[in-house]
Order: sequence, then structure tokens, then C-alpha cells
Amino acid sequence: VLVGVLAPTYLQYVEKSKKSNDVSTVDSVVNAVEIAAIDPVVVGTDTTATLTIEVTTSGITITPASSAWKDAVLEAVGDAKLKSFSSVKFTATRDSSTGKVTFAYDASVSQDFKDYAVQISKLQ
Repeated sequence: VLVGVLAPTYLQYVEKSKKSNDVSTVDSVVNAVEIAAIDPVVVGTDTTATLTIEVTTSGITITPASSAWKDAVLEAVGDAKLKSFSSVKFTATRDSSTGKVTFAYDASVSQDFKDYAVQISKLQ
């Protein structure tokens, strides 16, 4: 009887934990993108204005393929993976004069992720 009562609550807790982990993972990627965008070594050697970033259950993919900015982000976040959501894709656009980065979700990102990740205020 206890298992029947507690199992749904436990499963909800596990799913909420996975979603929180995914939000934290994406937030870490966003922060790494911003830090790399103002790094003098990266800025001095890279003129890339926009990165397209996709984090999935398999790992992280960033395009364009050759970019010091991309390499710095990958070095900072390592092998970022999602546990609950299947994919989160967004763009990061760097202003060449200020280094300020603006972020935008790709249209494919689920509303469920957007609703759950409202605390990532930089990513809209």
C-alpha cells in the first residue's frame, strides 16, 4: 500500500530533479558563452558574431565548426547533457564593440522547458 501511495510522489520528485538539472546545465552554458565573449584572447582572435548552440541528451553541439569562441565555451562546459528535456537550442549573438551577448531560443524549444526555465533571464 505504501509503495502504491509513495511511488507517484517519488517519480514526480525524480522528474523535477532532472528538469532542474537541465535548467542548471543550460544556465552554465549561457554563462560560459558570456564569459568567453569578453575574454581578450578569444575576442582578439575570433570575429564570429553568432553561435548556434544545441544541448541534447547526447551532448552539446555548437556551430560554426571553427571558432575560438566556440572552443572556449566547449572547454568551459565540457560534456553538457540533458536528462529530462530532449533538446534545447538557442543562438548567442555578440556585439563586436561591447562584447555584450544576446540570447534567443530557437523555435523548436519546447514551451515546457521555457516555462520551467524562467530563471534563466538572459535566455529569452
